[in-house]
Amino acid sequence: IWGGIQWVTSGGDSGKTEEARNKITAAVVGLIILAAAWAVFLIVINFLGFSNYTELFSNLKSIGAEGVSSAP
Repeated sequence: IWGGIQWVTSGGDSGKTEEARNKITAAVVGLIILAAAWAVFLIVINFLGFSNYTELFSNLKSIGAEGVSSAP
């Protein structure tokens, strides 16, 4: 968002436009990395036999609760 605002307000200054373009490019690359990481995460949990990530986290929560007893 900030890169877009900088682009619009650059007023034709090539240095500011280039800086804004670099910010927009970095943001798009970051979103691509985030989407790829999410896809890898889903593939791994599917490979481990979980149907979705909520099932994984509910199983992890129950595993963490084993052996924990309430205080008398």
